[in-house]
Amino acid sequence: LNTDLTTMLCSVSTRNNGLPFIKPLEPGDYVYVSTTDSIDFTESREVRVYSSDGKSYVTYMIDVSKHKEDGGAFNYESWKVCDAFKQAAAIRLVALGDAVLAFVRTATATEVYQSPAISTDDWTKFTASLSVSAAENVTVSNDSLFVLDGTTLLLSLNGKDYQTVSATGQPSALLGSSSRELYGMSADGQLMVSADKGKTWSTDHVAYEDAADKERVERLLPKRDIAIVTLPQGYSAKTDYVVMVGNRDVTAEAFANDSVARTWRKIVDYSNGTPEGQWVCTNEYEEVVWPLPAREHLQLFTYDGRVLAFGGKGIGHSAAEAYDTFYESRDGGITWKPST
Repeated sequence: LNTDLTTMLCSVSTRNNGLPFIKPLEPGDYVYVSTTDSIDFTESREVRVYSSDGKSYVTYMIDVSKHKEDGGAFNYESWKVCDAFKQAAAIRLVALGDAVLAFVRTATATEVYQSPAISTDDWTKFTASLSVSAAENVTVSNDSLFVLDGTTLLLSLNGKDYQTVSATGQPSALLGSSSRELYGMSADGQLMVSADKGKTWSTDHVAYEDAADKERVERLLPKRDIAIVTLPQGYSAKTDYVVMVGNRDVTAEAFANDSVARTWRKIVDYSNGTPEGQWVCTNEYEEVVWPLPAREHLQLFTYDGRVLAFGGKGIGHSAAEAYDTFYESRDGGITWKPST
């Protein structure tokens, strides 16, 4: 952001004793590229690398770009609010291709609106008729939109036209997705997974030491305000790092004192022959450093390799003010710090 492109120092290396010369910005002969003299890269620069005998050369064009905004800062602008949003009981926004879809929950149904991602001054209402619960059961995976409409799983490529997925053992709630898996929750609070675009569902794997430890671990599973995001793993193109946050039922006496959200992660390696991924709770105990406070309506999104969390007022013993702070995690959901 603060780099001065008019005075750049370069290191230069060539093969077979090649000699690099740069074309000046003003008319004149090519000059030898020096590693001690600054070079102006505010526009494209032409460099010729001559052979050691000076009889031939190869030409390169060099462009240097810089950030015009702070990569760690968010600049917000106000978008036009669709009139239908003002009285909505809930709204879920997702990105699908080059469009933004809004699933608007009313008293009797979920309405679907679309707007171009570059401008939301024009919202188009689709004729799709979805149940009230559909607004809370929406996820996008690989340019495919999945909606759990009551007890029916729907697939759409545009948000306007839907087809029913013939699902076996489907969940009662749709939680989110990775690049190849869909995640849901059964009626009794068990995590579920589908690896074939929702056609078949099974109980997902949760890590625990032995049968005696299973009950303790499953008590840590969230039951409300659940959000899921996926980060790519840098060491393998076929591996996802999935982060899930959510709250336990603080109306239950056993969890009434909860003050932090439960964070889980799952590493999924899609290579042949690798073991199936397992969900692991990264904050089994309340006494963690830099926790994510328990909040209503938790939301997650990724940016620049980080996970950011946002949410409403605190629940349980959390005194968090509604929507006052973004929390940022740079270690895959293990620690969460307030972001400026």
